[in-house]
Amino acid sequence: METVSLAPVRTAAPWLEGLGARGVVGLALIAFSAAYYFGSLAPAAAELDRLEQWRAKLEAARPSTERAAPATPEQQLAEFYASLPNADGIEPVAERIYDIGKHLGVTLKQGSYRFVREDGARLGRYEINYLAQTEYFRARLMLRELMKEMPALALDAIGMQRQLAASPVAEMTLKVSLYVRQE
Repeated sequence: METVSLAPVRTAAPWLEGLGARGVVGLALIAFSAAYYFGSLAPAAAELDRLEQWRAKLEAARPSTERAAPATPEQQLAEFYASLPNADGIEPVAERIYDIGKHLGVTLKQGSYRFVREDGARLGRYEINYLAQTEYFRARLMLRELMKEMPALALDAIGMQRQLAASPVAEMTLKVSLYVRQE
């Protein structure tokens, strides 16, 4: 068995007794504070510095277009009009609506559309009507996909009717408006 020297403890004991209870508590607080700083705060400060350098590096690498001044309302309006489809581009939109319906199991039986011109406005719209057979949940899926894929499309009305209560499919009438640029 090893022997442990108690000499350092014997020499420190009278010194600690001279400090008293308050002095010993003070020394303990100093030791705890030093351990806390070097164990927690110093590494966290180093990590913060590293993250700030990384953020500065990312901001420097960001394209200058993102750092540009915010767009004026006139610029925002011009961007909005530019994002709308042209008035003469209804065929691809109608085909896309049909494709989405077919993909989701909605049978589009009949469709019609007509252009409504607003005098003096830069914005026009197509009123699009569909008659379809589908289940309710499929109609919801189709509407969600249409709205996600075509932000210029607005739902005007939808109606669902079943001829027989036991029928799994219903007749759906769908009315939407597609907003377009008038050239």
